[in-house]
This record gives sequence, C-alpha cells and structure tokens, in this order.
Amino acid sequence: MKYKRKKELEKLIEHIKGDYDDNYVVLSRYLQKIAYCLHFVSDQDFSRSELQQLSFTVYELGECFYHAGQVRKQHRYKHFLEEFEQFSVPPKPPR
Repeated sequence: MKYKRKKELEKLIEHIKGDYDDNYVVLSRYLQKIAYCLHFVSDQDFSRSELQQLSFTVYELGECFYHAGQVRKQHRYKHFLEEFEQFSVPPKPPR
C-alpha cells in the first residue's frame, strides 16, 4: 500500500510539470493531493516528524497558491470591467 502511494506521488509530481501552465488553482489542487499522499510514505525513508512537517508545508503552499489564484482572477475581472466601461461609453457627437 505504501509503495503504491509513493508511486502515485511521483506520478503527480511529473504530471504537474506539464499541466500547471501558470494556473494557480490547478497547482493548489495538486499540492493538496501531494500533501495527502505524504501521509502514506514509508517511515523508513523519513522520520514521522519530517513527514508531518513536509506535509503541512506543502498544504500551506497549496493554500497560498489557491488564494493567489483567486486574487489574480479578481484582478482580471476588474481589468475586464474597466475595459468594458471604457468601450461602452458612447462617443460625444461632433459640434
């Protein structure tokens, strides 16, 4: 079971490299999956406290990327609204 989880973790890490494409929310989801998989890594490779600390750090990093993605989305939406308002103002008639 633990060996399978380790392979799953390695597969996720490799998959992230091709699927991230500057999308913070996607990266956040992958980091959360990695944090979950770290709970099943063998104690022979790392001490229990190291695994817990690493898992917590990866989880926190995932949360940071998620929030960064939300801020980025809000910024894009605000920029879109500003452009929309700029183009929706009717031109003044010539005198």
